[in-house]
Amino acid sequence: MKHAGNGGHTARAKLGRLGVGALSIVFALSQALGLVAPAVPAAWAEPAAEPETVTVTLAAGEHGSLAIAGEDAEADTVQVDKGSNVTVEVTPDDGWFADSLTTFAGDGSEAAKLEVEDGRATFKAETDTTVTCAFYEDGSNGSAALEAVATEASAKQAKEASDKAYIEANLDESLSGLDKFERRDVLTVTTTTVDSGKVAAPTLDGLWADADGDGMGDYSDALKSNAVSHAVLYDLDDSSDYLVGRAGSDISGATLADWGASENNADAAMRRGFKFDAATGLVYVPKKYTVKNKAGEYKVASSRIQLLYATSDKGAVNTFPVKVEAENVDGRAAKSGTASVDVSSPDTQIALARDKAARKSISDATIESVTVNGIEYTRDLDMWTYDEDTGTLDILIAAAGVRSVDIKLANDAEKNVGSWLAALATEAFAGNVWNIGTWEFQSAPWAGMSFHTAGHNKYTGARTGATLPAVENPSGGRYEAKTIYQALGTQNVDVSALQSGAWSIERTCTIAAQTVSGVTIPSATKVDLTCGHVGVNPSGQLDPSYNQAVHTDDDYGQTVRIAAVNGDEAIIGVTVPTTFTQAGAGFFKIKWKLNKVRYTFSKCSANVSITDGNSEYSVEGAEYDIYRSSDNALVSHIVTDASGNAALDLEPNQAYYAVETKAPAGYTLHEGHIAFRTGNSAGTEQLKDDPGYVLLHIDKKDSATLGDAQTGATLEGAEYKVTSLSTPGWEQTVSTNKDGYVLVTDVPFGKITVQEIKAPKGYKLDTEIHTYEVHPGEGTNTGTVDLEPEDDFKENPVSFDIEIAKTKGGEDDSWESDDGQGNAAAGVQFQIISNTTNKVVGTLTTNDAGFASTKDAATCDETSVSEAKTDDPARPWFGSGKRNAGISGAVPYDAAGYTIREVDSTVPAGFDHVDDWTISADDLVDGTTKYYSVIDKTLNSRIQIVKTDAETGNTVPLSGFKFQVLDSNGETMSFADPYDVNGTVDTFTTDGSGQVTIPQRLKSGKYSIKEISAAAPYTVNGDAVCFEVPKDYKKASPVTVIKVSDKQAKGKATITKTCSHDGEALQGAEYDVVAQQDIVSPDGTVRAKAGDVVDHVKTGDDGKATTKGLYLGAGSAAYAFIETKAPSGHVIDETPVTFTLSYKDGATAEVKAASDQSDAAVKFEVDKTVMGAGTPLPGAKFQAWNTDDEISIGSAAGNLAVRADAGAEVSIRKAVAAASVKADADDGTSLMLKSANGMETQLGPDAVDMEPGTYTLTATQDGKTLEGAEVEIEAGKAYTAKVAGGLLGNHAVLSDDGYTMPAIKLAWSEANSAYVALDLGLGTYDLAVAGKAAGQVEIDGDGPTYILVSGGRARRVPVLLKEGKSATEGVTGSDGTIDFLHLAPGTYRVAEVEAPAGYVETPEIKTFTVAADGRIDGRDSGQAGFEDDYTKVRISKRDITDESEIEGAKLTVTDSEGKTVDSWTSTAEDHEIDALAPGKYTLTEQRTPTAYDQAESIEFEVRKTGEVQTVTMYDSPISISGEIDKRQEIADPTAKNTEANGDGLNTAETKASDDGSYAYTIDFRSTSNTWTDEFTVEDDLTAAVDGRAQLTSITTPQALEDYDGKMNVWYRTDKTPDDHVDESGANATLTDGHENPWLSDEATAPTLGEDGRAVDFTGWKLWRADVPTTEAAELAVADLGLEEGEHVTAIRFEYGRVEQGFTTRDGGWDREGIMDVHDDIASAEDTAAENGSHTDDSGTGTGTAYAPAIVRMKATDGYTAGTSLDNYARVDLTRNGGGDGLEDHDEDQVTQTAKAVTVPPTNLDQTGRNVIIGLAATLAAAAAAAAALIYRRRHAYPDPVPAGGEDDGYEEDARGREYRDDRYPDGYDRDPYGYDDGYRDSYRDRY
Repeated sequence: MKHAGNGGHTARAKLGRLGVGALSIVFALSQALGLVAPAVPAAWAEPAAEPETVTVTLAAGEHGSLAIAGEDAEADTVQVDKGSNVTVEVTPDDGWFADSLTTFAGDGSEAAKLEVEDGRATFKAETDTTVTCAFYEDGSNGSAALEAVATEASAKQAKEASDKAYIEANLDESLSGLDKFERRDVLTVTTTTVDSGKVAAPTLDGLWADADGDGMGDYSDALKSNAVSHAVLYDLDDSSDYLVGRAGSDISGATLADWGASENNADAAMRRGFKFDAATGLVYVPKKYTVKNKAGEYKVASSRIQLLYATSDKGAVNTFPVKVEAENVDGRAAKSGTASVDVSSPDTQIALARDKAARKSISDATIESVTVNGIEYTRDLDMWTYDEDTGTLDILIAAAGVRSVDIKLANDAEKNVGSWLAALATEAFAGNVWNIGTWEFQSAPWAGMSFHTAGHNKYTGARTGATLPAVENPSGGRYEAKTIYQALGTQNVDVSALQSGAWSIERTCTIAAQTVSGVTIPSATKVDLTCGHVGVNPSGQLDPSYNQAVHTDDDYGQTVRIAAVNGDEAIIGVTVPTTFTQAGAGFFKIKWKLNKVRYTFSKCSANVSITDGNSEYSVEGAEYDIYRSSDNALVSHIVTDASGNAALDLEPNQAYYAVETKAPAGYTLHEGHIAFRTGNSAGTEQLKDDPGYVLLHIDKKDSATLGDAQTGATLEGAEYKVTSLSTPGWEQTVSTNKDGYVLVTDVPFGKITVQEIKAPKGYKLDTEIHTYEVHPGEGTNTGTVDLEPEDDFKENPVSFDIEIAKTKGGEDDSWESDDGQGNAAAGVQFQIISNTTNKVVGTLTTNDAGFASTKDAATCDETSVSEAKTDDPARPWFGSGKRNAGISGAVPYDAAGYTIREVDSTVPAGFDHVDDWTISADDLVDGTTKYYSVIDKTLNSRIQIVKTDAETGNTVPLSGFKFQVLDSNGETMSFADPYDVNGTVDTFTTDGSGQVTIPQRLKSGKYSIKEISAAAPYTVNGDAVCFEVPKDYKKASPVTVIKVSDKQAKGKATITKTCSHDGEALQGAEYDVVAQQDIVSPDGTVRAKAGDVVDHVKTGDDGKATTKGLYLGAGSAAYAFIETKAPSGHVIDETPVTFTLSYKDGATAEVKAASDQSDAAVKFEVDKTVMGAGTPLPGAKFQAWNTDDEISIGSAAGNLAVRADAGAEVSIRKAVAAASVKADADDGTSLMLKSANGMETQLGPDAVDMEPGTYTLTATQDGKTLEGAEVEIEAGKAYTAKVAGGLLGNHAVLSDDGYTMPAIKLAWSEANSAYVALDLGLGTYDLAVAGKAAGQVEIDGDGPTYILVSGGRARRVPVLLKEGKSATEGVTGSDGTIDFLHLAPGTYRVAEVEAPAGYVETPEIKTFTVAADGRIDGRDSGQAGFEDDYTKVRISKRDITDESEIEGAKLTVTDSEGKTVDSWTSTAEDHEIDALAPGKYTLTEQRTPTAYDQAESIEFEVRKTGEVQTVTMYDSPISISGEIDKRQEIADPTAKNTEANGDGLNTAETKASDDGSYAYTIDFRSTSNTWTDEFTVEDDLTAAVDGRAQLTSITTPQALEDYDGKMNVWYRTDKTPDDHVDESGANATLTDGHENPWLSDEATAPTLGEDGRAVDFTGWKLWRADVPTTEAAELAVADLGLEEGEHVTAIRFEYGRVEQGFTTRDGGWDREGIMDVHDDIASAEDTAAENGSHTDDSGTGTGTAYAPAIVRMKATDGYTAGTSLDNYARVDLTRNGGGDGLEDHDEDQVTQTAKAVTVPPTNLDQTGRNVIIGLAATLAAAAAAAAALIYRRRHAYPDPVPAGGEDDGYEEDARGREYRDDRYPDGYDRDPYGYDDGYRDSYRDRY
């Protein structure tokens, strides 16, 4: 694998242009110095038997990759020969470069730097070596060591290297000349450099801001350096107000953007009065910040200065003077001058030794001191190291903070402190630092490595007994804040000075057991921590404003940073965020080791050609012992599973070897060690075994000799085809040697067939197919089995017979002159001589008929018929060995042929001797007979036609082949029929031996044989066979045999494969073509045995497959197609599809057959039902996918993969339900949040949790209310409320302090095309994609979590598939099922991805496997049942006062589109709605029970869950009530000698008037808890009825909260008929637009008239309709057009529906005397003006005015002494037809009386007359008062007995209101009018 950086330390990468690799190299170089142990362990000792090789491991940094030339580009480790040269190819990313490599030797030797040229670097590999590389951004300075450059101005620069000299030279003029220059203290200096191209106007405030809440500062991308250093402060003079030091850096292209001074703690309070000179870099610190220490010395109180530089220089460097003092140093050492270093460099390197001599001369002991920025760093401070190989001094101070360097060198060989330094380093690690356990790392830890751990933090205020931290040099004091800075890496730490102890312990934390960022912490660890006032946020960043003041516990986890590494130990800094102003930190020691890596062993065959597909071989059960190479220790024992796999967790980067202890079935045991080496990550090792096999011995024998071949024949060259029926495709063809032997090796175990395909010369083909079966374990320990069939390969020689007839011939020499019918010659011997040996093999002797034949034992010699020669004396044998039944003739084949010799001595007298003749090998056809006729000295032979098989050459023993003999002209010749003296014959037919002989000999000439008909299964040979009969018998070689070869007809069969589901043609079906019978050709060749596979075919895209040509046997052959592999997605059907191929005729070379077969589609049925009901559930969407297509993120429950657009930033953070809000306010300032429902929360310095939502932030400052603000609070964030100033004054603001939980950025996985995070804690997380919220992610314990982001929203899916892969999707039908069809072989998962509306997807994922045969788990189809839960909504209608169920409410649920989902009337039980689709709904009360008010519609959301979701709608009981307040002006009587205040009880002045005008006011209100249907105010003008006053006009009231803002005004007169019905039909209740079904309900009909009103308007007239309720209207009686003498006696205000709070007056309803009959006022207008006004939306109180009704009247002359002006008003309120609680009535009345004016008497008569008149008036007034009280009495309530038994002087009305009962001595009290059904009658009775 090409090794590329993993980018795992992005926080470090942002600090500079070096990648992580560069930072690790800084640490690696320190390893090389011996201060820390090597990062890579020494190689383990390999077994002695292994070759001497070494391992080269590549470890690239970010932004590039490494590869070893000539090796696999993907390999990150390779084995190379020890001492060989290795070339490393370096490939940087675009925009980056590398100029060097660093090699680390595994044997502990020092590191070496290699220059990279043309992208390559070469080194010699002498030991195990790790190669690292740092990549640098183009334009930066790379890795070149920084050299002090000698210049002409060296003297000046050397001087400037002294801070004191520099300060003196650049001091401010006002301070120059001061004679004192003492070092006083040091000041912490933070030098920050940012890229001005990325931040336009940087500020310190912006530097630490985190506006986007990602846990990284907003300048992080632009940050080039953040160096912490120190400046020495000098006291110039006692009279000076300042200390001065050198703080500024000389950074190329930089300008000072901002600077600031503050306390060096978390509070970071600003230090006022500091001065900084940007031109000189000098800082002036006011002495007021100095404090006296215990020694009496003045030191600067905790302070620091931060300098913010901005530069556009891509390769920005810091330039500083370097002074080098070298004494007695050989060679070329660095000189004084300047050095320039990349500002992003985390350290500073100076090249001291410039040549080999200097490098040899300068050593670690040579460097006496290194002074940086005026501070001398001795060796014991570990602030610098020296690399003797490169001559480079490495100062461990970030380069941007260096302002001067002074180096002193001296060559003193006795100053050997190397061992002392090593001891110092060891002491630091083994000293007083507590060890907290062994942690496992994915790769070697390095100094500066940091990561965030999960865990719990707690503020304790004291130590807890947990492991105590170490701090640096605690005896020196002031370590608290320093420890935090050091633990976070912003300040260097001297690990040798660390001491554990109870140092300022106020915090504790528990680091949880976990795996994070490649680090495994095996067990939870609790530690105490040192505390300091430093702001550290949960992301582990310095944040001066961060503090959780309210929380003593948090789960923010810890920031861990590696401070140093030594061998297998490391020092870590642990930091927790700030709580109660205190952050916690401390140093601890850990042991470390690399994580064990998962190593998988895979058993496989070393020769798959033998084992593939063969069940005799198994990879299961192989056993191995695993040993560690270094000490040969047995590590483990493994046994391979059915797949041949076994896995172990092994130590990384270790050498191991495996020893096989047991081979699996079919394999041979591996001898020796199998060496392998683990890397940093999981790996695999193939364990190959050689398969066992069969050694097949084929020993060819002659069947007669049972050994050697016949003379003239050979056993060499027999060809055999050896076929494995167990390993598909395995086949070999072999040939025998001269001995007839051949050895066949590597024959697979299992079933084997051996078939001879070519016989050796002189032998007949063995037509038998020999079958064997051999299994593993039947042979030797070597795994081989010898198969040696003893006599299976005996072979019959080709053999023939000879027949000779000897007769007397004619006179001449021409044999044609004699027909051979002469006298027979008896006793003539003929010798048969082998031309190979020239020896006689046998002798024939003619009998009396002159005939001799090898078929006739009587004519053969005795030897040929002996028992030794033949098993049948009737069957002679002239060959070697003994003839058996399988040998066709008496004479065996001889390759040289035979010679026939007549023995001259046996020729009878009178007969001539015939010369020898030969029989050529070509004529030696098995089973034929050679016929020879010897006529005296001439020889001739009859022609014999032999039928042979064109393929095998064997004789075909079949009758029925027909031939004709053609002459030279091609004409058919006829011959005398030997069986019919008169007949002829021209066609010759073979007999059962496949032969036919021409009955007559032919004359000399040219002839040919033509076949005209063939027997099954052969086709006619269309080619004539030509031959010639010579004329000269001496030249004649008698033609005896003509072989005619025929080809067999063959057949082909085609099968058509279709899908039974859709009828489509199926490609890829594979069939074996299997013989259903023994297929034997007529020549005896066994073509196939029953059950043999003769062909294998595969269907094409047309679904068809056709066999090769198949043999027809003897003419008809039965075969079958048997499916061996189903087409993908179909189930195999192994039912044989038989077919028969039958011979047609001799002209048809190929016959055909056709078959077809359908395969069922692979089917996996999903059966979806409703949980608990079992009923089918249609509409459920399922997906099925192949597990091979799944992405791989591991099986851990905390692993997360998110599929979103590549390139988008994806992050999560732990979800927090509430927000954290605090106040930052001084005394006298109060800040408060008010929620939408009015709940108020007082804010203080301790943060409080607030629900997310919209709030109103209000503030008061010094008693003054400030301008508030509407604020939005988001869950999971922290906020600070405070008062801010502005142009218009102070106002309340809420600042967003960012998220309380840190963001976790997900890494993009190219392999998975997804963003991945591993080892997350369980819980709920907020997901953000490209900075936008995408929803929440639940990490549960059910394995990994997969999220798909689409349209900006996230949804959980069962799995994510690899790029380009997709799942098969289907939806269940009406029967609740869905079939997944045509699934290819593989393992699948099926899951529900979308439930039908109202149902909840089941979380089940079911797995099934489709085998190669299409079967699912061994069945023809698969099935899985799933149940879906459903949503359950329970809707409850309840009384808000007691939670009781309310019956009778008609309710409706509508969806978001307004469609009605359900309607019902409530009962005593909750209403259930099941399977309601998730979404937003509205519950509306269509009609309430009469006693309840209608509830507001409720919007609720149904979540997709099976849990019961309850929606409760509360109804408030209706309570109808109202009040009326009647007040009066005091009328000025118009009657003569009459004045007001007749009863002496008036409480207001008389309204002076000439015409008796006065007025009443009427105020009224609804005190109901809801709205009313009917609100009617009636004023009974009693004075008008009595004739004592007349109504003149009305000013209508002004009231708010009327439903439609309109009212009707009614009146009645003393002449209005009681049954009058107004024609206008005005009705405010029914026409004001409000709807109430109860107004027309049958239940309210008895109490409501047809007009829907409880108050009867019969007898009333409409004065004016639709009078505005918020504007006064003047209604004059004069406008009514009344008749003469007609008077208005009553008025009504009809309002219809009024809302809760309806009133004409703002307040004053509890004033004293409100119900007094003398509720008198001086002025109605003035009283109305006091009613107030409604506050409008602006809050100014200048809204609509309230006003009473003003009823204006005039007293008539009838208002005389002793009479009264009475006025009675009432209000009637009704809801839902009235009844208990649904109606109310109130009344108020006023009265005033007149009295006579006393006139002094002028004479007695006159006086007496006046006395009488006065008495009469008094009596009349008393009578009138009594009449009025009689009416009132009818409505009085008796005064209840007081609880104490004493009368309280008051009477109570029905609502408990009291009235004075002693005002009127009439025995009755005034009380509101009690409404009853007799109201109208009683009311009318008054008239």
